[in-house]
Amino acid sequence: MPDFEHVSRAARDLTLVQTASLTLRQAVDAVNQKVPGGFVYWAIPTIRDTRAGYGVYTLGADNKAHYFFVS
Repeated sequence: MPDFEHVSRAARDLTLVQTASLTLRQAVDAVNQKVPGGFVYWAIPTIRDTRAGYGVYTLGADNKAHYFFVS
């Protein structure tokens, strides 16, 4: 029997990726332009205010973590 929690999360993430207006790569590139010298270490499909997009976490040049929602 499949692991329902992981299967449902994967289905949700796939739906968000398919309905987002940009690709994961485009979201990461957009954050890299906003945070020069930063390093994106995590990006995940997510939803905010009914919009599909990506939550992107980056380590800035200031050595602090920053979060961006990109859609």
